[in-house]
Amino acid sequence: MPNLTLPKEVLSLIHHVELNKAGWWEKAVQRLILAAIWLLKGNATLQTVLECLCKEFQVSLNISQIRAQIDVLCRSGIVVLLPNDHLKISEQALKEFDKDLQEAEEIEAKVKRKFLVTIRNHCPSLQPEETWETFHDELLVPLIREMGVRTYELISGTKVNLDVSSTFPRFLQGFPAEFHEPLRNAIITFLDPKDLAVRSYILRSLNAYFFVEAIGLAKETLDSLIKAVNLKPSFAVFVDTNFLFSILGLHENPSNEAAQLLIELIKRLSGKVAVNLYVLPITVDETRRVLAAAEQELSGLRLTPNLADAALEAGLSGITRRFVEESKTTGGKLSPADYFYPYKTNLIQVLRDKGVEFFNAKIDDYKTKQKVIDDIMTQLEFEVRRYGKRAKTYEALEHDMVLWHFVQDKRPARVESPLEAKYFIVTVDYRFLGFDAFKRSKMEDSIPVCLHPSAFIQMLQFWVPRTPQFEEAMLSSMKLPFLFREFDPDAERVTIRILEILGRFENVGDLPQETVTSVLLNEALRQRLSAESDMEKQVQLVKEALIEEYQKTYQKLKATMEEADSHKGK
Repeated sequence: MPNLTLPKEVLSLIHHVELNKAGWWEKAVQRLILAAIWLLKGNATLQTVLECLCKEFQVSLNISQIRAQIDVLCRSGIVVLLPNDHLKISEQALKEFDKDLQEAEEIEAKVKRKFLVTIRNHCPSLQPEETWETFHDELLVPLIREMGVRTYELISGTKVNLDVSSTFPRFLQGFPAEFHEPLRNAIITFLDPKDLAVRSYILRSLNAYFFVEAIGLAKETLDSLIKAVNLKPSFAVFVDTNFLFSILGLHENPSNEAAQLLIELIKRLSGKVAVNLYVLPITVDETRRVLAAAEQELSGLRLTPNLADAALEAGLSGITRRFVEESKTTGGKLSPADYFYPYKTNLIQVLRDKGVEFFNAKIDDYKTKQKVIDDIMTQLEFEVRRYGKRAKTYEALEHDMVLWHFVQDKRPARVESPLEAKYFIVTVDYRFLGFDAFKRSKMEDSIPVCLHPSAFIQMLQFWVPRTPQFEEAMLSSMKLPFLFREFDPDAERVTIRILEILGRFENVGDLPQETVTSVLLNEALRQRLSAESDMEKQVQLVKEALIEEYQKTYQKLKATMEEADSHKGK
């Protein structure tokens, strides 16, 4: 549905439909028919309803399908067939419809008011009304529509080409660069899962777009889904390294919240849906390697409180940021060795405590399989071409390709629904998700192997009743495109190097945080350090930067004092 914006009449009607209840497809069709009758304003006939569904909602149904659902509506007293073959909504149903519509309009008004206040707080120089229109039409609705279609793609196996990651950058391009970061923060604040009005407005829309798209499901797919809803599903989910870091809280990542929400949701589904999380030996090994490398890189840090504050302000991310945050709570007494010790010595038990079981399979032979090697080399070539110095190593890609092929081989030869697929990988690595999409584009089996936690949460709608907690999980997943930032490991290494050198200076704890932050963000210093390998020269460069900051501060103070003296003489 490339350019379809659904009218509020559809949004207010269709939110009553729940995927986990029998007859959801028929109920969704009936709700759209009601919306069509409303929009036709007294000119509704079987033929005009058919045309309205096609024109306004891009829903293709045949005349017999529509007639069958109109008959149901007439028997239930919701729709009345007049002598001239025109259709009208019954008076009682109309009262309920008007009430729903009024509620939907009130919710939209509340949501708009919240956005306007948020924009005034974060971007006071932007016109709030104009920004709301742009945000709503060019970002919020397309994002909701894409999420609805992605859910449809997942459960139907339909191949839909959606580049969701480009929606937010396109939206930002309509504003000057100085507004990009404030706008990002405003949108994150606005998309508060705890705000009932925002949650209701967005999830009504999300469900509506999904149902409108799903109404076109093939009969075979629909039959399979209806059958699946009545079964107790069972999923075996293998977790990726980054997902482990998210549930362990070992790195600062926008997807942490979605990963934690998925873990909590799985616990609450016990008895309704069997979701077992597993970790393979190669993933445990990779996790230990990454943590060992992080410990080695951070081993020279001596973080006083002012250094920790400045480091966080300088934009550290990932594992480094999490360590600095923990170190700050201990007053700088936490060493990298102590921080990583539990994960080095007892990782499997720590994971079991989080609900992830060790899957002790021998899969070393996958490393020598030609299909795996071919994928490693193809992906390595792509990584180098696309990401340059930030490309994944052969070792990292080997882990991903082995994991992918192992899980793919666990599935039946042909699957037509997630329930039949059963085996999945959950990852917060967008490059791994991209590889999976690339592989599926060349395969008959189009049910994804790799899922983001938020996509898995959306899929569980088929077996989970709507609750405030589930809705919060759904809405939280929408914030991810706004939270994600490209990680620059080289820039982070330079920051760590400056912190290491500063930590060697006597009385470094007495330096003002603003001075330390200025040194960390000093672009000239960072460029010179990147090109300098000699340790003594690196120390000298940092000293010079500190002296330069001192001189700037002294000159500002001197100018302020001179200005104060000049005022005294008047």
